[in-house]
Order: sequence, then C-alpha cells, then structure tokens
Amino acid sequence: MCSRYRALDYSIAKEFVDALNNKEAFVYEPQDDADSEPYQLVFPGATAPIISPVFAGDKPTGLALDKLSWGYTVEWNNKPIFNTRFETAIKDEGRNMWRESLASRRCLIPSIGFYEPHKTETKPSEKTGKPIKQNYLFTLPNDSLMFIAGVFNAEGQYSMMTTSPNKWVSDIHTRMPIVLDKSELMTWLFGDYEKVFDRSGLELVAERA
Repeated sequence: MCSRYRALDYSIAKEFVDALNNKEAFVYEPQDDADSEPYQLVFPGATAPIISPVFAGDKPTGLALDKLSWGYTVEWNNKPIFNTRFETAIKDEGRNMWRESLASRRCLIPSIGFYEPHKTETKPSEKTGKPIKQNYLFTLPNDSLMFIAGVFNAEGQYSMMTTSPNKWVSDIHTRMPIVLDKSELMTWLFGDYEKVFDRSGLELVAERA
C-alpha cells in the first residue's frame, strides 16, 4: 500500500485550482532548485492539500483547495486508514466505511509522485544495517503533475483510492493508487467515476528511492 507520497506544494496547487476556476490554462514547470522543493513528503496522519468540488445545491460551481489530514480515524484501529480499495468502496452490502465518501465526497490529491515498497527486493537500513524493503518512487513521464483519486469525510480527513497494479507497477507492488489522466479529473469528481478504476493503460516511471 502507498504509505507516503510527494504532495504538491500548496501554493502551486492553489495556482492550479484558480486557473481551473477561471477557465485559464495552467502550465506546471518542474523545479530543479534544491532550496525550493515543489512538494511536501507526506506520511499518514500529516496534513496536505486536497482539491474538492463546490456545489450550490446540486449544481457544481467550481473547485476548492483545502488542507486535510491523510487517513480516516476509526475506533477499531489505532492507526489511521489511509488507503481505500475501490473493490471495497463500491460494495453495497455490509459494513462499508467508504460508501458515503465515495458517493458524495470525492477529491483530487495533487502530487508529483508516490512511493511503494518492493515485494522482495531489500537494501541495508541506514540506521541499523539490517535488510529493509527497497522503496520505489513512481512518477508520470516528463515529471508531469500527478492527480490521485481520493475521498474525504466530514471530519477533515482524506484517503487515497487504490486499484490493481498495472504493468509498470506489478513487478514491484501488489496495489497502486488510482492516478488520473488529466482528461479524467472531472469524471472522477462529477461523472461516472467507476470508469477510472482500470489503470492498465496509464504509464508510470519507477526509480529506486
């Protein structure tokens, strides 16, 4: 499961949201300046930007940028639940903590990359020297801006939607976040969202982290 990712810097995410709301073009230019990283490394429980729809009644009126906490808190687990399997979220029967969020609280998680641990590959820990799983950073080709499908709740918490890995991820990990193509952003927020669950054709670039 994805337990850390590179959240897009809030100021850049704000520029993107403002551009969309004003129906203007937005061009993301990756930064190489080590003193001004365009991202925040986020772990479960941390606060990061998410983009959610704004409605007037049933009519969508634009997008909003908020800072929420990564992971739903639940009584039956002492750690936040920060990944949401789409297969579980779409179930109609039984206990489903994601049902309401999926129906009416979908969001975009602005990012420039996510990490997954390799299934078998290890490396020595810098602290102890003992073997630990090798992490891989996944990005889009050409360091493109990445948007991950998410859901959020009324308590100011969000979770990352996950699906089966595609061919760029499957050799490394058994799941992957639902990374959206730019043409799918409004589909996830406002449309027939189940169309985005299949990520088999989405190209990703992997590198050791």
